[in-house]
Amino acid sequence: MMYNRTVRDCFFSPRHVGVVDLTERFANVVKNNQKGQGIIEFYTQCNADGIIVRACFKTNGNPYVIASLEWLCRQLEGQTINTVPQIDYQLIVKELNIPVTQYPIAVRVMDVYKEALLLIKRR
Repeated sequence: MMYNRTVRDCFFSPRHVGVVDLTERFANVVKNNQKGQGIIEFYTQCNADGIIVRACFKTNGNPYVIASLEWLCRQLEGQTINTVPQIDYQLIVKELNIPVTQYPIAVRVMDVYKEALLLIKRR
């Protein structure tokens, strides 16, 4: 399978693999476990001004899952809670050139992202 440049960069050179200290005041984690699809853990940490200072993840498996999460983290860091980019599964599909058979990956990543945003805004 041929991956586009964004997938190759995000998959082979990830900068956001890891966790955040959940004892910190503005830190959150969203966990998503689907049978046969593996686990996604998506972490965010904001500062008191509502700026996302850290976004990272833990997962394994499909290169599109890893690349999608890495790409998402790159879009979020440095953004404020109120100015996060408008991202939907179609944008992820387009940016990563995800094949039709793999679209559920983009939907799953979006579910994690939406849940993370809700947690951030509640704090």
